[in-house]
Amino acid sequence: MKKLLAILLAVLMMAAFTACGDDSAVSDLQDAADTTSKVLSDILNGDADPDDLEDTMNQLESAAQNAGVKLDTEIADYAKQLSESAEFKQTVETMKQQFLDVVVTSDGDDLVYRYTYTVEVDKELVKQALQQSASTYEASANALRAMLSKLNKVVIEFYSMDGSLIVSEKF
Repeated sequence: MKKLLAILLAVLMMAAFTACGDDSAVSDLQDAADTTSKVLSDILNGDADPDDLEDTMNQLESAAQNAGVKLDTEIADYAKQLSESAEFKQTVETMKQQFLDVVVTSDGDDLVYRYTYTVEVDKELVKQALQQSASTYEASANALRAMLSKLNKVVIEFYSMDGSLIVSEKF
């Protein structure tokens, strides 16, 4: 379950890394993104605790604000760009190996990540895992809001293999 959560966090993180600019502070943003990627890799390899991600997410948010990275992109357009990116497609393939399908969409000014399990799962464990990672998801959402001026909330939804909603949370 720990590995699965780390992969889910990686998807959310990748959305934060798609913005670019040419200010020198963007270099700091890239460094923060690289550090976050390393921490995620360490979590996936079992060499770090998922709680270690919160500090790096705060650094990423700060770097994004310092870089002045703000995309005035409509959230629907951003979701489409993210979904079409090679990095996201690669992550989706990795997640499929972990028995999860993911789709990124929008609902007004909300960015929605819909995860659907392709195997039976313990719904209570999924709910607990989301609750335990709430601070990390909140940090990720704040980093995205620092870069996407029109973003209201990041919505995380988990569905069972039969399509029924397990849990949904807004950050």
